[in-house]
Amino acid sequence: MDDLLRTLAFVISLPWMVDSVIRRVLAAAAGRWESPPPEPSEPAPRFLVLVPARAEGQLVMSTLESVNAAAATHEVSALVLLDGADAESEQAARALGASTLVKEPAGPTKGAALRWLVEQHPDLLSDCDAVVVLDVGSLLDSRFFDALTGSALSPVMQAWLRGTGDGVG
Repeated sequence: MDDLLRTLAFVISLPWMVDSVIRRVLAAAAGRWESPPPEPSEPAPRFLVLVPARAEGQLVMSTLESVNAAAATHEVSALVLLDGADAESEQAARALGASTLVKEPAGPTKGAALRWLVEQHPDLLSDCDAVVVLDVGSLLDSRFFDALTGSALSPVMQAWLRGTGDGVG
């Protein structure tokens, strides 16, 4: 009985053994016996997260905390663009590692503040590979920058974000 079970086990496993041998022979013939060398890695993209704010105070904190969480393994810098002086927002931003710039005089619009940044500080934008403009009250998913690396990085993108509803305007 033991001989019959051994023979049966051999016959049942024979197709898998033959398949394994055939695959190894074909892989060797195709020159793929060993693992291919790893592709040279591209340099990690440098991101600038730009957060325009006007009289937001401590409300910038939740947005910047989400940026920091998402940036854990990426090269990301955060800049809070203050449209008019706001000591409370500036202090909160710096406490969370963000840089700040103050546009004076304030107003009239967020678009005007962004234009001022482009005209007055073009070096900030040229020192990065991508700019993410994020309103106060918006939160990034912790995998946000993971999704933007490699071939997924595009010159212009629109992302869906969830907000807290805490932004002033």
